[in-house]
Amino acid sequence: MKRNYLYLLLNRPIAIMLLVGVEFVFLGNLKSSDVLILISVILAAILISIIGYILLKVKEEISLYTQFVLDIILSSAILYLTGGIESPYFILYFINIIVSSIFLFAKGSFIVSAISIGLFVTTVFLRSKFRMFVPESFLIFSSSIPSEVIFIRSYTYSLSFFYGWGFKCLCFRKIYTGEKEFTGDKDYIE
Repeated sequence: MKRNYLYLLLNRPIAIMLLVGVEFVFLGNLKSSDVLILISVILAAILISIIGYILLKVKEEISLYTQFVLDIILSSAILYLTGGIESPYFILYFINIIVSSIFLFAKGSFIVSAISIGLFVTTVFLRSKFRMFVPESFLIFSSSIPSEVIFIRSYTYSLSFFYGWGFKCLCFRKIYTGEKEFTGDKDYIE
């Protein structure tokens, strides 16, 4: 498990760098303050990995929960900066939920799903009402979305986060019980 966890620690900054790199390419003429914000996002991903590595030495479960909560906060910051409800980066929440279900199983990934929904809805609301700290070159999406549309999208995305969690748990259960049936484990109870 620790080996897989180290892959998680190393892949986060790489994934964020690729994600932010796309912003650099498509937004083109960024001001120095915009570049500073993008670099801050990359540094935050690196910092999260360092915190995870330090906590891994203390206790793995604490480290994992801390990692996923900080990942959700980072995903919310990226969503806020790149357009709120119209941002294509809402998929980061799904990635957090799926990866957390691999490491934390059903209970832990349920907690991650619930936190994701709370922060997603909060981020979408804040982004629709305020534009603090959003660089002008990041305002590539419309800000005049009706509140009904924001509610519907928030509701459907939140529902899909829970369905994603439930489906992943069901798949793991089927794989796990199928493996027990295949190996002939006598303790298997359906």
